[in-house]
Amino acid sequence: MKTLAFFSPLSPLPSGVAHYADNLARQLADNWKIVFYIDGDYRPEAVEDLGEVRNRELFRGEEDIALFQASNGPMHAYMYPDILRHGGVITLHDSTLYDMVISYWEGKSRAKFWADFLRNEGADGVRRMMAPLKEGGGKFSQRILHNLYLDEESKRNYFTFLRRVVRCARGIITHSRWVADAVRRAGAECPIMTVPLAVQPAPAQMPADAARESLGLNEKGVKPHTFVALVFGYIQRHKRIEPILDAWARFVTEAPDAMLLLVGPRSPDLDIDRAVAQRNLGDRVLIDASFVLMEKIRLYLFSADLCLNLRKPVYGSSSQSLMQILAAGRACVVTDAETFSEFPDEVVKKISCGPSEVDDILEVMRWAVNNSDERRELGMRAREFVEAGCLWSQVGEKYNDFLKRIL
Repeated sequence: MKTLAFFSPLSPLPSGVAHYADNLARQLADNWKIVFYIDGDYRPEAVEDLGEVRNRELFRGEEDIALFQASNGPMHAYMYPDILRHGGVITLHDSTLYDMVISYWEGKSRAKFWADFLRNEGADGVRRMMAPLKEGGGKFSQRILHNLYLDEESKRNYFTFLRRVVRCARGIITHSRWVADAVRRAGAECPIMTVPLAVQPAPAQMPADAARESLGLNEKGVKPHTFVALVFGYIQRHKRIEPILDAWARFVTEAPDAMLLLVGPRSPDLDIDRAVAQRNLGDRVLIDASFVLMEKIRLYLFSADLCLNLRKPVYGSSSQSLMQILAAGRACVVTDAETFSEFPDEVVKKISCGPSEVDDILEVMRWAVNNSDERRELGMRAREFVEAGCLWSQVGEKYNDFLKRIL
């Protein structure tokens, strides 16, 4: 049996990619002798029975092939030098690795960082990094700090830090054609496979009122047959929480019993309690800010009439929470941009991320509350879409075939 070096955050780290990697490893374990390389000394209990676990400092490239789960976050920074040194097959969960690379270089040699920056972004990147500020020229150091670090709205698409990673890869796996195109533009010449972001099949449907009772929502003001909308996943600004709240504040004047559920850990970039209070929505919004286990997530999904999964900026990312929504057969609204535009119109509702965003969200809510049959049919088609090609058994087989082909 061939050996596979597997780089990824793993459970119990609070990461969507960690959960993804746990499931992926189970699909690969029958075909490969796996060595998991992790950062730190935590115990990845979900995969301990699938292979040997080692600290990344012990990696020497002795396995037949390496598989890296690369995503745009600090938890993935540890694998960056091993990707550059050894290549391998890389799953790109985003179209930019800005935060991963910047996090790797924090506290290290500035000279080596700038050499890496130049090799990734080229002379054009240097010009963009030194561009004058909108408010004026600014000192040289101020311009660098702003353009490279502080422009939150655009920085991750402005500097993708993709070039070195994709050019040394032996193979690349993406979850969308949009990211595959970005990889080619960055100079990748290796084989690329695009597969859906995989998900476990949802259990049998549960009536919404039963799910709400199991969660104790009835005791929190959710009456039987109340219209419930759900946003779940990390509560972050770029997931359009504030426009959703603006639309919800208008919607509850028409549907005063309606309830919005925000489920997922808080992010420091958004004070969600304050945002809810500013709109006087305290009795129409419920927040569960814990890192919710899958069993409880499914109860929340089954309790919802409509789910919202919006992004701006998108950063080329895919969404595990969206796939779980579709697998549960729930009607969902997404932003019509980048990776999310690739979902068929008969599977999700799409809205713009332009000036009319709040009005568009409100109109979809009105549609959902007034067209219950159409809403349920949309959810049924979503579940059928997942079962036709997005389940772990299907995606795992494609992973195995691709790794063997690259090897």
